[in-house]
Order: sequence, then C-alpha cells, then structure tokens
Amino acid sequence: MKVSFWEDKWIAQRTLKQLFPDLYTLSLQQNATVAEMWTGQGWNLHLRRNLNDWEMGNIVAFHDTMAQFSNLTREEDKVVWKIGSKGVFSVKSAYKDLNQSNSDDRMELWPWQMIWRP
Repeated sequence: MKVSFWEDKWIAQRTLKQLFPDLYTLSLQQNATVAEMWTGQGWNLHLRRNLNDWEMGNIVAFHDTMAQFSNLTREEDKVVWKIGSKGVFSVKSAYKDLNQSNSDDRMELWPWQMIWRP
C-alpha cells in the first residue's frame, strides 16, 4: 500500500494538505507518496515557484513538522493502527480506546447504539 504524502493522515490528525494548503498548491508533487518524497537525507519538496518573503514562515513550520520524521527508512509504506499494541486493527482495541473516557461528550460522538443493543 502506498501512503499519500499530502492527502493521507500519516503525520498528524490532519493531512499535510490541510496543515499546509499553500505549500500543497505550490507543490509539483501533489500525488507523491511518502516514499517518493523521502530521499534518506531529507524531504524532496519541489515547488512551482520560489517563495515570497511573507511565505517563509509557512516553509519553516513545514520543516519543523517534518523534522519529527527524519529517521525514516526506504521500506514500503504501510498503514499502522497506533492504538493496537501490534500496529494491527482489532475491534477490541477500538472498543477499549472509545470507552476509556467516561465523558458524555465522547459517548455522544460514538454511535455505539447503532452497533450494539443496550
């Protein structure tokens, strides 16, 4: 499976396209995968034009965000379930995560009544 650099949620709770919409618009690699963007030495970001002075804060924030992921390998991209201990989805881990808070707000967001009878 290939993970989209811009359009999949691989780095945060939002996509890079959502976090950095201006850079996405300027990117020449809008359909690239994470593997295609990582060179082993850094991120291979190509833009349609040079950035203006007022856009420099955006690229600094982008590089700060991407610095968290500087230890990637050239292995094939894969989806990992962060909640499970083995990185694989299970109903048990999803149920445990959804029920670990007794907050009424959280239970309202989760449509448990559509899945199980009370």
